[in-house]
Amino acid sequence: MDSYISKYQFKSIGDNLLKYIIPSEFHIRIDIDNLALRIYRDKNLLEYDEILSKYSVNESPAAISFIKHLILVDYSLKSFKARRRINTQFVWRLIFDSLTFFKKANPKAGIGSQGFLSIELFRYESDKNRKILRLHIWDESFASEFKGNEYGKYKVHSHLYNAQSHVLVGSISNHRYEVCEAKDTSEESLYKIEWKSEKDDKGLTKRTSELNIDLENVRLKKTTSETVTIGQEYSVSINEYHSTNSNSPLTATLFLFNSDEGLNDLSKVVGPKNDPEPGFKYEQINIIPSLYEIDREIKKYYNKQKLLALDWMRKIHTLEHAHRIESRHLNTFSEILSWSIVGLPAIIAGLTFYLKHLPDDKESIIVLVAILAGISTLLGTINKVIKPSNLSEKHRLNSEKFEHLRHKLEKYIVFNNDDRLELVLEEIQIDWKELTLHNVKEYNFKRASKMIKNTKAYPENLAFLKE
Repeated sequence: MDSYISKYQFKSIGDNLLKYIIPSEFHIRIDIDNLALRIYRDKNLLEYDEILSKYSVNESPAAISFIKHLILVDYSLKSFKARRRINTQFVWRLIFDSLTFFKKANPKAGIGSQGFLSIELFRYESDKNRKILRLHIWDESFASEFKGNEYGKYKVHSHLYNAQSHVLVGSISNHRYEVCEAKDTSEESLYKIEWKSEKDDKGLTKRTSELNIDLENVRLKKTTSETVTIGQEYSVSINEYHSTNSNSPLTATLFLFNSDEGLNDLSKVVGPKNDPEPGFKYEQINIIPSLYEIDREIKKYYNKQKLLALDWMRKIHTLEHAHRIESRHLNTFSEILSWSIVGLPAIIAGLTFYLKHLPDDKESIIVLVAILAGISTLLGTINKVIKPSNLSEKHRLNSEKFEHLRHKLEKYIVFNNDDRLELVLEEIQIDWKELTLHNVKEYNFKRASKMIKNTKAYPENLAFLKE
């Protein structure tokens, strides 16, 4: 993750947030120039962690919340641009801490008739460069805020620019369509969306829209669909018609409009024909309960993932010890075998020499020599066929590989790299299939299981995942 932000970028994003996003009542408490001087001092580049944990600790709550919002914007824009996997836990913590502070006095936001609540987090607009970062929330309770069929009646639409969306919680289906002009009468029309920007009484920019008929009769043909869940992303190209549906009671996404790959003159939406009141309807609701509910769901998801990782660690740790025990047993057997193979011929040679000097009955000694010779041959064959020393080495190497896997998981659990943890678990399952090709004896596995259980370092199997 690119975790650095320059002093110039810090001030640039900060100025933009104060202009478009941060309510004016907080501006007096956030002097961006002096804040940048206090944070950066004689440096021009700092890591996010340095700023959050070291340089901003003595700032006011308003300044700290502002810094978190600023880092959220910088990290999100960089990650979306490079198409790098976004750390859900990291961005959500910044979103939650910032919004619960700045939205306390005015916690309202609008649910659109497209079916989701939208909270603007960043806006940059010039002639040919536009970037708009938002938090989108779908909640099954939102439908009750609208009258009649207003909720969700304008779902299929296109955008002025490319869009990228990262799922923070829940699950969402993204559907793509072809919009074709119908030769006969249809129930739906295609509308042009004309946007206008206005300032509210707090000095913040508000966007309003007006719909005008483009094609009176149209039909929709669904072309593709995809379903994405927490930690995953989807994108929508410019001029592409799409709609989104939440598959969970609660879904939230971090959403970016980006004009880097093109900018359209207008966007369009499909809606009911002859709508007496065409246009997007917005209902204002208190967003704070939704933010806390998202926070609970994200924590629950990653806690379960961490517990799943701990269960994998328990299994890996058990097999690490089981292979180590197996290796030691085989090594001991190999040493006994080797000494026997070397020692028995010496004993046989000694007895043979002794036989030559015996004057009387030699039959019992001859039988003993024959038995020892047979045992020596058998041990040599066992050593050649089974090769216990080779098996011992294979189990030793397997034990080391399991230990490596355990440390790999430990690193992500201890340092809370939760988004990477899911990918690491996928990698470990692939490695697991290869490593479990060499079996250990059941009693060695049981002995290792008992040793690991006695450490009391791991939860019991997967019982902890039950609600």
